[in-house]
Amino acid sequence: MTRHHRTIYRWIISKKEQSELLEWIFENEDRFKENDVSPNRKFLKLNPDRDPKLFFTIKERILSKEKIKDYELDPFFGDIVTWNSEGGAILSHYDKTIPGKEHYRFNLFLSKPTSGGDPIYNFKKLNFSEREYIKYHVNKYEHESTPVVGQKPRIAISYGISCLTLS
Repeated sequence: MTRHHRTIYRWIISKKEQSELLEWIFENEDRFKENDVSPNRKFLKLNPDRDPKLFFTIKERILSKEKIKDYELDPFFGDIVTWNSEGGAILSHYDKTIPGKEHYRFNLFLSKPTSGGDPIYNFKKLNFSEREYIKYHVNKYEHESTPVVGQKPRIAISYGISCLTLS
């Protein structure tokens, strides 16, 4: 019997937390680095010694919900905030992993564009709402996103972990 695995999880954060994080992100836009792979994308690598504790409290909330206890921080990108403005899209790819480990990312969406910015995971377009997160097995399944349309950006927190296979 095949067990169905959910991919999208709703409302792991409150509207107040969403607002607080977005306010901080907009205030710190100058700290974001341009993504060299494709245009109209930028990112900020999160640092627990420098950035608001709320980012990391939410990560622990997600990992607890997922029942993940034994993991390492993704050594390639760590935890990042991604920002795709108009025309910004994520190109189709797989992520690297450490030998003997699996690479997972949990993308929590804080801002959804008026149109576009849709995740495509394992060749399937996913609909999402703000305050939802998507669990990606990034070294096993191809993933990308459609271009953002309009002035409202696609902003997500992307939490990365390396661990043994999840059930």
